[in-house]
Amino acid sequence: MMVVSTKRLGAEGCLVKGTYDDAHDKAVELQEETGMTFIHPYDDDAVIAGQGTIGLEILDQLEDVDAVIVPISGGNIDVNILSRVITRGLVMSGRNANLMIALEDKPGQLQQVSEIVSKCGANVVSVHHDRGDTNMAISSCFLKLGLETRDRQQIEEIRAALTQAGFRLVTERA
Repeated sequence: MMVVSTKRLGAEGCLVKGTYDDAHDKAVELQEETGMTFIHPYDDDAVIAGQGTIGLEILDQLEDVDAVIVPISGGNIDVNILSRVITRGLVMSGRNANLMIALEDKPGQLQQVSEIVSKCGANVVSVHHDRGDTNMAISSCFLKLGLETRDRQQIEEIRAALTQAGFRLVTERA
């Protein structure tokens, strides 16, 4: 995102593989070769002064501030990585779950599973019906469900209800 925004403003970007230190070394090298101005991302008096005045600006604009919460900046975050972080957090907190169920490949199975999930109050966000897995009987299939859930307790309720109805849960994956 930052690269796209930078290019949109007419600047030229230089992506460097590796760590921050590799990018820093390349920036210093370019500065020495071309005479460009190097502005360190955090160890620079102007950057430090700008960050340091944020608190004063907040106090000037808001009289009764008890706390200030400062988030991940967002300007230089890769949205794909952010999506993964959010997804992982949802899975870890029990808000998303993936279930894989071994089914007999016959009419009505998907409907029955859907009714159970619905009665438990979860939302199905993805469905994958797989007949081609070599680890199952020829008359079977795997049903992979992505669910939005309230918490881990609800996930366990769904698993129990499916098991009670005779369905075999193969695995639960995050």
